[in-house]
Amino acid sequence: MLKKNAHLEKIRHNIALAHKHHIISLGFFMLGFPTETRAELKATIDFAVNQSCMPVIFSVTPFEGTELA
Repeated sequence: MLKKNAHLEKIRHNIALAHKHHIISLGFFMLGFPTETRAELKATIDFAVNQSCMPVIFSVTPFEGTELA
């Protein structure tokens, strides 16, 4: 929906690489997209908490004038 073209395996690899080199990383995750299902929400949370990073979770807020709105 945000057209981020995220590749989960590449993200996992990069987080693990940072962790291996003692680099603290944050993961920013968004929950609550208009079409998001309960299963997708759970998958995002599971991904976030199973990485070697500190997850930061935001709720989606569609601002007026943006494509998401």
